[in-house]
Amino acid sequence: MVLVDGLGERTARELPALQRLCSAGLRLRVDVGFPSVSLAVQHALWTGAWQQSSGVLFPYDNKLDRPVYPSLPGLVAQRSANAVAIAESHGELVASFPFTRVVAPARDGAPLTPLALQQEALAAAQSNAALVFVHLLSVDEAGHAHGARSLPYRAAARRADELVAGLHQVQQEARWMLVVLSDHGHLPQGGHGDLEDDVRFAPACVVGPGIAPSVGAATIPDLTRLIAGELRVAPPAAEGRSLVELLAGAAPPAAPQRCLLGASAPGLLLAALLLATFVWLARRGERPPRVLLLGLPWAQGLGLLLVVVAGGAPSLSHAYVYPHWPATLLAAGALPAALGLGLQVWLLLRSPRLVPARAIGLLAVGAVIPAVIVTALSGWPLRVPPLSPFITGWASTLQLLAASGLVATGLWGLWALAYKKD
Repeated sequence: MVLVDGLGERTARELPALQRLCSAGLRLRVDVGFPSVSLAVQHALWTGAWQQSSGVLFPYDNKLDRPVYPSLPGLVAQRSANAVAIAESHGELVASFPFTRVVAPARDGAPLTPLALQQEALAAAQSNAALVFVHLLSVDEAGHAHGARSLPYRAAARRADELVAGLHQVQQEARWMLVVLSDHGHLPQGGHGDLEDDVRFAPACVVGPGIAPSVGAATIPDLTRLIAGELRVAPPAAEGRSLVELLAGAAPPAAPQRCLLGASAPGLLLAALLLATFVWLARRGERPPRVLLLGLPWAQGLGLLLVVVAGGAPSLSHAYVYPHWPATLLAAGALPAALGLGLQVWLLLRSPRLVPARAIGLLAVGAVIPAVIVTALSGWPLRVPPLSPFITGWASTLQLLAASGLVATGLWGLWALAYKKD
């Protein structure tokens, strides 16, 4: 098995060795499920259990102590057979599964050179190992750094294709099954994790005895069951279809996903209370309609618009949604929103009958209402974390904008209060 991490369908069609391989066997369009991140998809591949079934969703450190369910490498080892994994880099990914031998650089070490990677892969392929897994990560890294339409991304894909060409030649001589697949694609600007078509559907090709040239649609658990059959072990979690069912062309079952609108009553109640507080504060002004309009978070709306223009609609495929310092979000959305909020504070404080504390409270409450509503739609706090396709991306983005809005409101409010006092 060769897993070209992050290889999208569009780029896969440009790789000559992979296309020759696909023409000789089963060409599949694979639904990788949600979330479309590497370790979660690999866990689904080795266990046959969808991400939503196993609960392996966003393991941020790219390492599991052990699989949630029995896995194919472990089942092979129980038969006293060898299961070998060769990783170009980030060996912690393959080390999450019980391979009998792992060839990988240290976690912070330099990646294996193309020559060393090819030598290790060819040597393992010609050994007596029952399962050989080669994990290529340079395509995924190029996708994150430069995007799926970039020259570095295509160059990394061509280097991976050279390894596929060598393994295909060995396969033609030895008559064993060769599977080449991807675990997700990349957005044009780079990134993956949610359910956009560019990242959700990935290519796979299977060549082996009894597999005639054909085209079909599959899921990750389908591939688990296919590989388990070739290894003569029972599939760990039988959520996929057999090779016979695949070749028969039956429609694949849809990947389970969290309900898009799994709204929680506590979250919506909190949103209603905030909205009532917002209206009450607005009515304390001299001209309620005017104050209500000024109190709306239009500055944050502008910030959100700039975020969408700069990086696309919020989703878990965008880096600024992940739990690290959101530099992209701050530059594109939070700073313009903070400047706009300063203008709102100044305009609200010009109302002669509106108490300054109420003006600041109006903006503060208005800033968090959209984030609370969208987060409540994801099911929080009944489901923790509130992980739903697309809704989680919007909620995370609005939460960060709301946090920046609260900070900006406080700072601008203090300045405006001091200015008004003078």
